[in-house]
Amino acid sequence: MTRSRTLLILTLLTITLAVILWMLSPPHPEQARLGYSSSTFALQMVRDWPTLTIVLATPARAGYRLHTLVDFGFIALYGALWIGMTWRFALRRWFRWIVVALFALAMLCDMLENFAILRVLAIERGFTDEMARAIRGWALDKWLLLGFGWFGLAIALLTHRLWALAMGYIFAFGIVVMAWFTVPAMLQLIAPALLVALLVQAVYFARQPA
Repeated sequence: MTRSRTLLILTLLTITLAVILWMLSPPHPEQARLGYSSSTFALQMVRDWPTLTIVLATPARAGYRLHTLVDFGFIALYGALWIGMTWRFALRRWFRWIVVALFALAMLCDMLENFAILRVLAIERGFTDEMARAIRGWALDKWLLLGFGWFGLAIALLTHRLWALAMGYIFAFGIVVMAWFTVPAMLQLIAPALLVALLVQAVYFARQPA
């Protein structure tokens, strides 16, 4: 199997599991008041124990657990995809290793975020600010590392004149930077931006010779 076919399969699997995760996000009556369209994203962005209590004060705790467990598979998929793309398109070895390291560290932060979420899901009450800060801290670190990884990947794509793909990842990086310095809820805009980029790259890889 060629590298393009492998990357096509990883792209399609990443899109599929992203949609599944969106569908698994349990409904929450307070998520709109908290400023998020997704209850699982609201859980990522908890600031303190009262907010954590509100987010988890729902009969959908089992839904959070299932979503988090499936997310471990998503981490493996997107890591394989973006590391594979970096290895395919980055021309200089030192630059390739930097971008790969960014994605690998983002995956680690994502897994630590999931473990922090599973920790709070294992108890019924007694949440602390430290628990909330652990979830939010790992989540924000994950997004920042992913953002810089996408920027590095975009540079690699530009060397091959893949303008549309590169612009998609640069746009996602821009959202991360703006959210980091202004309102973290803006990170929710990454989902549609990345979906478009992933669909474009699926078409690109599908058109490559077998």
